[in-house]
Amino acid sequence: ALNLAPRYVEALLLKGTILFELKKTQDALTYFGESYKMCPLRYEAVKGLMDCYLLLHRNREASAVIGNACKNFGHTARILTLCATVMSKDPLQAEKAKPILEKALKQDPTYLNAVYLLASIYEQERLYEKGIELLKKHMEQQTSCRLHQMLGDFLARTNEHEKALHHFSIALNMDPSNHKAAEGSQRVEQNPESSESYEVDDIADSENEADLEESEVEAVWSDVEYT
Repeated sequence: ALNLAPRYVEALLLKGTILFELKKTQDALTYFGESYKMCPLRYEAVKGLMDCYLLLHRNREASAVIGNACKNFGHTARILTLCATVMSKDPLQAEKAKPILEKALKQDPTYLNAVYLLASIYEQERLYEKGIELLKKHMEQQTSCRLHQMLGDFLARTNEHEKALHHFSIALNMDPSNHKAAEGSQRVEQNPESSESYEVDDIADSENEADLEESEVEAVWSDVEYT
């Protein structure tokens, strides 16, 4: 398709995705960038660019892309989650990621990417009970392999080993190739007392649970010049 129509957006996105999965990030960035120039309202192009920039530690460019996306798409659950993803990589803005994800989940309680990222932040901050509460709440509405794997990790950290093994088992039944669930189960079975021992990156605690207005989300990007 690229030979017949080198600027065909679908082909560019597919090529970018394949290169990204092959860890050829700089090459993937070229294709996502071209698709973004042609069609800046394609979510896949926005997310592809963001993922590449973050992996290349070009956080300012990632911020610019998401800032434009907030203007072009509005503050949808998907865009708010991308916004929080960029913030979570910046120690100076990481504390703002949680309320933005909470806002995203108020808009769309079924959007699992927001659940996964919020749970990961709770894990990094060692807010294990909050993580357990969040994951259990969303399991009442839907289920996924990753929800069970993450809940297993949280339960292992709070020394609820039997429950942790139960959820790891469910995750592996849903996807036998889930290495995180397999590793978690093995870790608990072999040495349950060390469940808390593996390292988690620290993020400064944030007690600000207030809702964010749209103007506050936009203010995050106010110092970024968009191109």
